[in-house]
Amino acid sequence: MLIKDLLKSKEGLLIDIEGPLVSRIEGGTIYSDAISLFEEFSDMRIALITNISRRSSKYVSRALNKVGLNFDSELIINPTKAAVGQVLDKEFNKPVRVFLISEGGHYEDLTQFDWIEIGREKPIDAILLGANRDITYQELNFAFRCMFEGSLLIVLGGDLWTYGSQYDDSGLFLMEGSFAKALELATGKEARYVGKPYKEIFLEGISVLGLPKDKIIMIGDSIKTDIVGAYKAGIDAILIDREGNKESDLIEQIEADSEVCLSKIYYARKLSPDAELKRIS
Repeated sequence: MLIKDLLKSKEGLLIDIEGPLVSRIEGGTIYSDAISLFEEFSDMRIALITNISRRSSKYVSRALNKVGLNFDSELIINPTKAAVGQVLDKEFNKPVRVFLISEGGHYEDLTQFDWIEIGREKPIDAILLGANRDITYQELNFAFRCMFEGSLLIVLGGDLWTYGSQYDDSGLFLMEGSFAKALELATGKEARYVGKPYKEIFLEGISVLGLPKDKIIMIGDSIKTDIVGAYKAGIDAILIDREGNKESDLIEQIEADSEVCLSKIYYARKLSPDAELKRIS
C-alpha cells in the first residue's frame, strides 16, 4: 500500500511539524516530499499538531509561510490551545483566572480568549507552566502556594530538558517538565499534562478537524509522542522514519505497551504520496 492509498480512505490529517514537514521550525528547511503530499491532498482537512508552544501558533504559521507552507494559525494545535480547549473551557467557570509561566508564545495564544484573565495575584484557578528559561524562584514559589490552595497545575508540554539556544548560550536547558515534577513532589498533587503524547492535544486536533476519529490519521516522526499519543487517543497513525532506524523500536513499543493498541499503525521511510507503507499493527 502507498501513503496516498491510505490517505484517500481518510478525510482528515493531523501531522507533526518538525521531522515530517521541516527539519526545524527556526532556520530549518522544508522536505520536498512534504510539498508533494500537500499538493496532492490540498482538499483534505489538515491540522498541524506540535509540542512547540514557547513560540505562538502565529509565529509558527509565519515561519512555515517563509518556507512555502501556508497554514493559518487556527490550524496549528499546540499545548496552549489544548489546555484552553480541553481543560479551561470545559472544566472551569468563566472567566478563568490563570497564572502563566512562559517565554512569551503561550501568552500570545492565550490573549485571543477574552474569558481568560492572566494574573499574578490570588485567586488563581489554574497555573499554566510552559517553557521558560528565565524562570524565577518567585514564580515557582507562587505556583507552589497556589497549588496548595487548590489551583490546578497544567503543564504546556512536558519535556524534562532540551538542547537549544538563547542569547549567546547554546546547550542543554531544563524545561517545564522538570519544574512540574518538583512542584508535584513538593505539594503531593498531580499536574495535568496536555502536550503530546497526552490525550488533550489530540482531542483538540479532532475538535478542530470536526471529524470522527476513524476518519482521521496522524503522521509523525516520534514513536513516544506522535504514534503512542495517537493510538492511545484512538487514531490511526503513520511513523515517518527518514533515517530508517526506528521500525524495530516501533514494533517493540507496541508489543510492550500495557494498553492494547486498537488503532492501525503504519511505517514509512518518506512522506511522499507514492511512498510504500508497512502495516505494523
